[in-house]
Amino acid sequence: MIFIKLQTWKKLQCFTNFYAHSICYPTRISILTGQNSARHRTTLWIYPFDNNRSPYGPKKWNWLGLTTKSITLPRLLKNNGYLTIHIGKGHFGPKSSEGENPLNLGFDVNIAGGYMGKPGSYYGLDGFFHIKGKEINAVPSLTKYHNQDIYLTEALTLEAKKQIKQAVSDNKPFYLNMSLYGVHNRSIH
Repeated sequence: MIFIKLQTWKKLQCFTNFYAHSICYPTRISILTGQNSARHRTTLWIYPFDNNRSPYGPKKWNWLGLTTKSITLPRLLKNNGYLTIHIGKGHFGPKSSEGENPLNLGFDVNIAGGYMGKPGSYYGLDGFFHIKGKEINAVPSLTKYHNQDIYLTEALTLEAKKQIKQAVSDNKPFYLNMSLYGVHNRSIH
């Protein structure tokens, strides 16, 4: 349970009710913003390199995801003394957008979060697609596990444990947002 000062709680009340979608991208945005999909205007996944516009999509739709101006739970917590940690799948915006990097959204730490939605490989022996593949689906910032016989979920869990231990050692309140890539079933070797 997180204990928050009353002034902060009043700011966080927007995070008490939200509806998340059956696909991951708008769900994670709902979790970070406390807004439902109709409000943050994202109900589909965001592709890495284009703005997803089509003749069928709504004109005022949010094709670029979260920005540095988005009010997010990690930003509110960070502003109130919390260490904010993101581990795993980001996909809060397409490549070259502000939402590409979770550090732009209020996180102090970002491990393995980027613009892509699913990894090309779940295996350290493949460098999570850096070694045997195209970088478009490569998982960022896990180079110490490259060429090791380790599964992506395990590597992310080890990184989460390190971050938690460090926060506890520093006697720092923290928020960990961990989104595993394991829900996707595609793996290329």
